[in-house]
Amino acid sequence: MSMLEIITKAISAVSDHQKQSAPSKFPIILNADNIFPQLKPETNDSDESPSIKKVVGWEISSLDSQIMDSTAWLVTKLKRKLKASKSFTTDEFLKLLNFFLKKCGENAGISIEVQASEGSKYSSRLIEKHGAFIGPELAGLIAECCVALEVWDLLETLILQRLIKHSSFGNLIVMLIEKKKSHLLTLCVKSATDLQPSDLLAILKYFLAIDSCGSMKEVKEEWEAQERTAIDKVIKKKTPLNKQVAIQLMAANDGFSGSEKGLHYLFTSINTEDAALSWAIGELEGPEVIKLVRYLTKWLDKYEKFPQLVGAASKGISEASKGVPSLESVVMSAGMIMDEHFSYLVLQREFYDELRIFEEKVKILVEEAKLCSDIADMIEILRSQED
Repeated sequence: MSMLEIITKAISAVSDHQKQSAPSKFPIILNADNIFPQLKPETNDSDESPSIKKVVGWEISSLDSQIMDSTAWLVTKLKRKLKASKSFTTDEFLKLLNFFLKKCGENAGISIEVQASEGSKYSSRLIEKHGAFIGPELAGLIAECCVALEVWDLLETLILQRLIKHSSFGNLIVMLIEKKKSHLLTLCVKSATDLQPSDLLAILKYFLAIDSCGSMKEVKEEWEAQERTAIDKVIKKKTPLNKQVAIQLMAANDGFSGSEKGLHYLFTSINTEDAALSWAIGELEGPEVIKLVRYLTKWLDKYEKFPQLVGAASKGISEASKGVPSLESVVMSAGMIMDEHFSYLVLQREFYDELRIFEEKVKILVEEAKLCSDIADMIEILRSQED
């Protein structure tokens, strides 16, 4: 049997085991600080001591055990309630969640000063305080309940606290697209660290869809609020940093539609060197490709008019400006479009003028980059001679 066959067989076996295996008996991350110090080598009375010794003393702490029992109880409850979703109410869901979180907090000796009468706000505060007790499976179920019952503020807290892990992200993105919750979708994009190719494609298609603009109100308002805040800071204190942030946000806001502002977050968060993005772009259909080219052309135009954006956008000098795509990500994404859809683009005669503009802007930026590279090389040579 060849090495490739051995590896393929092993991967297949692991995959089959994962499909058949029951949910983990440890639905939370165990506290190793309390477990490892108790482990000791097993004593062996025989003269021949094995090279690998067993350890004894494995014991789960009382707190971890209580949290696991509570988690298993809530997971069972929520799964049962979701099966009968028509009779499942928001009040019932919040009551179950609050009971679980308060019990975990009491076991750990943590309390918060929030009145229980505040409804989902109270649940959000509990999650902020006791989120460490929520395991991946439970977080995915809570997110599913939030979507089913439309408890959007609680779902926003889950996303911002980064409690929803990779295994549940794909399903959540699909559900948010179906509900057209653009603001929460952008939060997922900003929070996720490893979006899968199918997730990237779904998000790209959503933001490039014609009918998604009506649901982008919150996203547009967020960008406009950030821009106003940045301008106010410049007026109060004209520091170079404040000016850079204001220019970045104005560039990202002016001339872009609501759905295009959603794309800002995507092209800022993803790794443009990842093959997943190239695959997702390759799966786009004709009208979507043209809309994406027009979006990237707008960014090329911004970078041509405001050269100071080049360095600032790549550094993400403020939290707000981290939603501004860098020139590198724009150019590399444009290259992927040409690689994946060249035949389609050259056949669109009505699109020739836009392609020429696109080409001219790329050429200008490439020439500027070459010039900057020459200057940088010269500076390095002068520095080396000084040394």
